[in-house]
Amino acid sequence: MFISENLINEFCLFYQNREKAESTIQHHRSNLHELLDRAKTEWFAQLQVEDITLWFVERYHAYCRTLPCTRTSRYHGIHKNLSSSTIQWKIQAIKMFLKFTSRIYGVWDRWIRIESPRCIKPPIECLNDQEIHDLLEYISRVEVFDINKYRSLLLVLLAYTTGLRLSELLNLTYEDIQYPERMIRGKWAKDRLVFFNNCVRNLAEKYKLHREKMIPRNWIILPESNWLFISHNRGRKCSKQTICTLFKKYRDWMHLKKHLTCHTLRHSYATHLLEQGSDIRVIQELLWHSDITTTQIYTHVSNIKLKAERAKVFVNMAY
Repeated sequence: MFISENLINEFCLFYQNREKAESTIQHHRSNLHELLDRAKTEWFAQLQVEDITLWFVERYHAYCRTLPCTRTSRYHGIHKNLSSSTIQWKIQAIKMFLKFTSRIYGVWDRWIRIESPRCIKPPIECLNDQEIHDLLEYISRVEVFDINKYRSLLLVLLAYTTGLRLSELLNLTYEDIQYPERMIRGKWAKDRLVFFNNCVRNLAEKYKLHREKMIPRNWIILPESNWLFISHNRGRKCSKQTICTLFKKYRDWMHLKKHLTCHTLRHSYATHLLEQGSDIRVIQELLWHSDITTTQIYTHVSNIKLKAERAKVFVNMAY
């Protein structure tokens, strides 16, 4: 059975019917296209499902380990090659595709024997209060145009004060933040209660006013949009790549040694709640984790608190 664009579309439909996240499905689609391109240049003119043997997967795994880190990656400039999590995604796409062909067409039922690469998770990083303050001050100072400044400030404050993931932030509308609390549709299509500060709503109003004016850089008026975060080139919903590039720019300009992403701000949100004495069960609900063990890993105890707790017992020890 040849792997055609039609077969990949069927694969996507198969997992859409099983309520897989659309971002995950599109990620798998992209990885399958990369696989086809590699196979066409190195191994097969037209790849068939039967050609994807266990040894084929091992060879492709070895090839992925040689690929350079992409410019949009959070590890660009830090790691030379793709991260273990990116490689894991590429192999997982193959495994899920073979699972689909096995279930629907009865082709290649050995997908379960494919081992997913081990994913080495980097240590959790978060920003302290001073670093959050410095980031907000820096954005206010360096952004030339007010529309860019208010979008960035709103993004940072929302991520830090709500703990929302990037995908959840980009799906917010102006209607969502008109109230102090709101049910938001988040990851796994679950509804989540989110609390919004007054400063966030005030920033959103300032950002909206500037969106209605002519954009200084290209001198256009953006079309009206209800999305909270939009591209300032065409007025469409902001993409993940735009936000990741934005954060990377701030990190490089500020010479931060820590990673700066929406997830870094989510880590900071959880860690600061823990340091202020919030119950782990409350943090679990605020982060929307179904398993408490996930929260325990997420909300690591900071080195500052470790040092303070140890000092209570041993700092005044005499010999």
